[in-house]
Amino acid sequence: MSIRPATVCIGKLLFKTVIFAICFFPVFQWQAARAACGSFSGLIRHGSYAVADAGGRIISSCNADTPLVPASILKIPTALAALHILGKAFRFRTDFLVDRRHNLYIKGYGDPMLTSEEVALILHHLRDLDVDRINGIFIDDSNYKLSGQIPGRGESDNPYDAAIGAVAVNFNTVKIRVDGRGMVVSDEPQTPTLPLMKQLGQGLGPGVYRLNICWKNCRPEKKTARYAAELFRGLQRRTGIPGDGPLGLRRAPTDSRLVYTHRNSKKLAEVLSFLLKYSNNL
Repeated sequence: MSIRPATVCIGKLLFKTVIFAICFFPVFQWQAARAACGSFSGLIRHGSYAVADAGGRIISSCNADTPLVPASILKIPTALAALHILGKAFRFRTDFLVDRRHNLYIKGYGDPMLTSEEVALILHHLRDLDVDRINGIFIDDSNYKLSGQIPGRGESDNPYDAAIGAVAVNFNTVKIRVDGRGMVVSDEPQTPTLPLMKQLGQGLGPGVYRLNICWKNCRPEKKTARYAAELFRGLQRRTGIPGDGPLGLRRAPTDSRLVYTHRNSKKLAEVLSFLLKYSNNL
């Protein structure tokens, strides 16, 4: 007598009409299916998969009966849910407001692709909209009601342990170069050297590092806001918009004026391809 536990199929949970479903099977029971590892040898070095039709019949598998430690498999239902709810043409939004003192307020809605290139594009748009001065730069994360960071996040320097936030630039990571004298600079031409980079690079030996901004213990909301504001300031100077002032976390006042709503240059379908390929949990 054999135990036959139920098969969990992610695709079938989310959609009524699917061509195939990605399924996870307990390691102590498996219906034999023809191995297809050879077909994907260039993609699978240490892993497994199984594909079933709508009736639950396994049509292709690789290492399906080999016990393995699960990786970031929650990205799969997350991606499917995003496509189902938002649509593949959806673009993430960020609002930009100014007050009478020429302070800029950046109100975020969770755009995971606010890279240096995207921020530079935003600042050029602001300049073209006659934003001729930026003094203070403040991050407004009031659209997020987080009770804490995501479960399972560690304190390592790994990018996949980066904090989440309403306004997160460059995946809340920095890429820096440390020379033989201990000098720290940005290792990306599109990203200026920021004070936060110099702080994170203190004590590191010569080399190139990709670090998440909270690896030395931090309050994620404040550190995320600091990084975003510093990056906008650095690229503001490259764009040629004058002004200086405080940086930080502050809600946009009621008398501030919306001057620009940015829609990311990448559609959701492109964003998800990055999500599924890299260990980016934003």
